[in-house]
Amino acid sequence: MIRLLGIAGAMLLTLLVLVPGVAAAEPWNWGRTENLIIASGTDITLSADQDVDTLVIVSGHARIEGHAGTIFVLGGTADLVGARTGGIVAIQANVNIDGATVVAGDVRSMDSVITGASATTVAGRIRDLGPDVALGWMAIGSVLFFVYLAFAISVLFAGILVAGLAGRQVREATNLISTEPLPVLAAALIGLIGLVTAAIVAIVTVVGIPFGLGLLLLVLPALFLIGYIVAGIWLGEAILARTSPGVVRERPYLAAIVGLTLVGIVSIVPTIGGLISLVGMGAVVLLMWRVIRRSRTPRAVDHSAQSMAGAAG
Repeated sequence: MIRLLGIAGAMLLTLLVLVPGVAAAEPWNWGRTENLIIASGTDITLSADQDVDTLVIVSGHARIEGHAGTIFVLGGTADLVGARTGGIVAIQANVNIDGATVVAGDVRSMDSVITGASATTVAGRIRDLGPDVALGWMAIGSVLFFVYLAFAISVLFAGILVAGLAGRQVREATNLISTEPLPVLAAALIGLIGLVTAAIVAIVTVVGIPFGLGLLLLVLPALFLIGYIVAGIWLGEAILARTSPGVVRERPYLAAIVGLTLVGIVSIVPTIGGLISLVGMGAVVLLMWRVIRRSRTPRAVDHSAQSMAGAAG
């Protein structure tokens, strides 16, 4: 299973990274139609009068006689008979190239058998796909790292802002994490399941689709973001309580900086970041529930008192 996932990942990366390069490098004058053909688990024939941009064969067999911009073969076989192509990418595949075929670009392969490739049939090179995949993952990883870095810095500034504007409420939520961890976890699970269930029910009714999408795309991410900030400040205050005991700070600015920086580092692993956000979200949900209950209780008491006074009168 892990091997199959690796192959699929390599295939996807190749589609994303190598296809634009092949298309940009090779001048095509064949008048082909811009389209994509994917054959999975079946046989296919690309006749001599057919012209496609990208041909993908997955666990099947293809006889190619026409023009194909780029050919991908994943776990299958391909016979090129008088064909023209800009490049071939083969992963655990068998590719046969006859003498009348012209490959204008490179043949990239991984765990594959390529027969018939020669200086007369392949204008480019025959090379291992591994280095290209590794470089592609490095490039994608670099982009994702900088995207995450921008997110972490933005959340850090948001945490400082929240610490200044809602310091008391944040401390109430962080205290719940320290003193009532089990109710916080229960509130997190109930809140998550409740929101997702309500969103699904709303979407199923068709009329409530905007409401359901709002819950999934706005409310739930907002709760996770607030929970991330609250959990980060809680962690920062726990660290500061050990490093400088007895020091009371009016606003948890420093706790936000310390905690969210540390959380940002460990949250490079997505699972850890999600669990941290879930815990913080549980504290927020539990605090909101208790605030709502407190706001309703005095009104009920006042109403009962007024009723008793009216009855006595």
